Amino acid sequence: MTHDGARAAFDVEAARIRSLPPAEAFEAAGELVGRHSELRGLSARLRSEQARRVQESGDMGVTELARHLGVTKQRAHQILKRAGETAGDQPL
Repeated sequence: MTHDGARAAFDVEAARIRSLPPAEAFEAAGELVGRHSELRGLSARLRSEQARRVQESGDMGVTELARHLGVTKQRAHQILKRAGETAGDQPL
């Protein structure tokens, strides 16, 4: 899904929530926050997996990977660490 598609889906859900009675709308908005949080975690995991793939495909060290990704060496290490922590998890 593209950013525009994700935004359109959010707008539809937001309109649905706004049409609900206040207490129900508040609860539904909270559930939406929870789903968003879950997707954010999955997105971060996916990014980490792909950083690991980039590193492995180019036989790069952390410094080279950081340069390639446009992040600091410390951040590249954090991203790779997350990829290692989720390596035993099932693929997305």
